[in-house]
Amino acid sequence: MNGIDKFIEEAKDYGTNPHVQKEILRNVVTAEILNTMKHLNIKKADLAKLLNTSPPNITQMLNGNRNLTLDSLCEIALILGKKVQVTFVSDYTDEEIKNMSGSKRS
Repeated sequence: MNGIDKFIEEAKDYGTNPHVQKEILRNVVTAEILNTMKHLNIKKADLAKLLNTSPPNITQMLNGNRNLTLDSLCEIALILGKKVQVTFVSDYTDEEIKNMSGSKRS
């Protein structure tokens, strides 16, 4: 399956595809970090030094090539003078969620 075929297949279940949703979340989080860094005039090398890690490691995390753990996210937020807020939102009705999970909620 080539790249286009794979994209078309994944697009069919875009809203529920874990691969797609992970990629979206990764992009949203890293964009938020990069925007905050830009606003504060903090470079990747500065962030790396403050996190006691290497600049390539920061680049890999912010490019999505390395998993950004919750611990790392928290440390980055603290360095940037921010707090992390996580909110779960639903794009689905309760009935759709029941059907997706196969569970019977009461």
